[in-house]
Amino acid sequence: MQRFTGQNITKLRREVFSKVLELAKFRGEIHRNADVDLIIDLVSGSLYYALIFKPTTEPVETYMRRTINLLLEGVGSREGRGARGKGDKS
Repeated sequence: MQRFTGQNITKLRREVFSKVLELAKFRGEIHRNADVDLIIDLVSGSLYYALIFKPTTEPVETYMRRTINLLLEGVGSREGRGARGKGDKS
């Protein structure tokens, strides 16, 4: 019988989340070159931050919905991307 630890559960959740994101790539819902591990880190980090520090009075579910919507929409405007939006680090 396998013993479940926090590390095992976290690994399993990451694997499931990764599969969901890969499916979203396949369906064209997110960019095909999206960094799945980074997306998982951003969402997980936001959730842990919200649970520990309570940055707002809104429910955690609402905060996370806003966070994920922002992630899906992106933070830059298409008009303002110019050369910097194409990989230029300057």
